[in-house]
Amino acid sequence: MNITKPNHKKRNIIIIFAVILLLGIAAYSAVAYARGYWPFLLTSNTQDTKDTESKIDYKKPTTEQIKAGNQTKDQFLEKETEASKQQAKATGTETKQPAKTNTSVLISSLNLNGSSLSARTIIQAIDASGTCKFALTKPGQKPIELSAGTQTQASYSVCQGFDIETASLARGEWKVSITYTGSAGQSGSAEKTVTLP
Repeated sequence: MNITKPNHKKRNIIIIFAVILLLGIAAYSAVAYARGYWPFLLTSNTQDTKDTESKIDYKKPTTEQIKAGNQTKDQFLEKETEASKQQAKATGTETKQPAKTNTSVLISSLNLNGSSLSARTIIQAIDASGTCKFALTKPGQKPIELSAGTQTQASYSVCQGFDIETASLARGEWKVSITYTGSAGQSGSAEKTVTLP
């Protein structure tokens, strides 16, 4: 008769694995405790953070602080711009300014309403950050100059509009010019004449 002994090979491997795992955990715990790692964070680290936070001044900056910040920013920008230019020259990758393009501008309405002159313009570009300059001129008279931003429509932009009181202006023919300057450097202008009664 054969007597079979139970095979404890699997059980021994599991026990060895468990012992190695426990030794690893014990070693990490000893190192973490000695150096203040997780889960044994040193309270002095959190105390330093609290001290730093309590020293932050959340009040409005003084004039001197604003001036110092602006000077630092300007110095940084000058250095960065100069460094970029020198690097571009050294590598031969200087960028050239894009050519300014002409944009079609149309004075869509120029109406006298009582003692008020209103001017409206259509710009053949979509630009919400452009500028429109209005000038009403007549030889021998002081020119009237105004400025306004642009507003975008579905497929074009418009000047935000100009309304001028004409009661104090001399009678006769006046020239209206509107000049558009876009945010990307494009530009255009339009002129019309209007007779003030």
